[in-house]
Amino acid sequence: MVRADRRDQLSERPPNIILPDVDFETVVSKAVRGCFSNIGQSCDAAIRVLAACGRHDQTSPIAKVAAEELRTGDPNSADTNLGPVVSDVQFGKTQGLIGEGIEEGTTLVAGGPNRLWPNRGYYVRPWASGNVTPGMTIALEEAFGQVLSVISYEDAIRIANATAYGLAAYVQLADI
Repeated sequence: MVRADRRDQLSERPPNIILPDVDFETVVSKAVRGCFSNIGQSCDAAIRVLAACGRHDQTSPIAKVAAEELRTGDPNSADTNLGPVVSDVQFGKTQGLIGEGIEEGTTLVAGGPNRLWPNRGYYVRPWASGNVTPGMTIALEEAFGQVLSVISYEDAIRIANATAYGLAAYVQLADI
């Protein structure tokens, strides 16, 4: 349940609008990899994936597969795509947002809370959630970690413009 005091708050997170005419398999997979590059610790990481209402149910399974294909581990290993978040404080913030997302009713698509390995670094499972609404904490606050939200839209421009910072925004379409 979204807290009433949050519904009209501006998001700190850049939007990635995916129009219905794209090759969803390709675009959503790229959106996940792009969001999680640099472990999501980038101000321009498009962590809010906006999918047209009729395509949300198609978006989440693709996001799940793409997130689960990424390997978290030692950044020096050739088999690793994702390393740890920068600190215990950042790990705690990321876990707090994931926990709030669960409490507010998001659907777990990939990942999960808690450390990937106990007593070894600040490794976060690549987290993707579906059925996110624009007023949920996970859609509003910057995780600065591997946290992706799939939001269904009827009015993508309204949702995208409800952003506190104009650092980045993305639009994916087949025919420019």
